[in-house]
Amino acid sequence: MDAIRKKTLNLDEARLKRARRILARDTDTATIHAALDWVIEGQQMVDDLLAVAGKGKGLFRPTVVRRSPRRRA
Repeated sequence: MDAIRKKTLNLDEARLKRARRILARDTDTATIHAALDWVIEGQQMVDDLLAVAGKGKGLFRPTVVRRSPRRRA
């Protein structure tokens, strides 16, 4: 873990309470840490997806998406 620094923040109490409930945390500090981790992990996923975008040349798509058979009228 990196160094912990004491910060004074002006936070919306209703948002913090809602985030605490969603993230199932007991303290404000734990809630903020979990929210920051979630944002960082989300950005890492986006970066990874952008790095591989278009590299499959469409080879994996048929195994993921099945076309429905066409019905003749």
